[in-house]
Amino acid sequence: MRATTSVGSNAIQLARNAGYRVVTTASPHNFDFVRSLGAAEAVHRRSPTAVEDIVERIGDSPLAGTLAIGFGSLRKAIAIAARTTGSKRVTSAQPSLLARIEGWRAPRHGVRVSGIWGGTLKDNEVGPAIYVDFLPTALATGVYQAAPDATVVGHGLDRIPDALRQLRDGVSARKLVVTV
Repeated sequence: MRATTSVGSNAIQLARNAGYRVVTTASPHNFDFVRSLGAAEAVHRRSPTAVEDIVERIGDSPLAGTLAIGFGSLRKAIAIAARTTGSKRVTSAQPSLLARIEGWRAPRHGVRVSGIWGGTLKDNEVGPAIYVDFLPTALATGVYQAAPDATVVGHGLDRIPDALRQLRDGVSARKLVVTV
């Protein structure tokens, strides 16, 4: 998982506050950032041994789940789930790759791959548990952080191409915002 994205930053905090031990990936200069959000372990996301390093850090603990965020992370997440005990479920933020990946390798290793669709939270018990029962108090008490920090890159829809260029050039531990 790319822990420094807004989805990754929030996933770390939600999992940690639910009682899970979080092992994630990030660039070394962001290790302190992801640990400040609750990650127990961080592995260099570009390391050629990242999968092995994560599996080693998980050890004998059962895997609760795997979240794949960012280009190239889905195959690695499947490899991690296949090599650990516990949940063989990978959730991906890359829906365009799901059809190809599911037919490629996941079922062969007993791994189930599904996409992220945030809209389903309003229709099940998870949404109210997070947004009503947990987040208001957690934000007010500082147990949960709005992360990563937002950077306003402009005002108006005509600034969106500039924001997308910045995103393509590389953004780390920041959320780009265009106000309207």
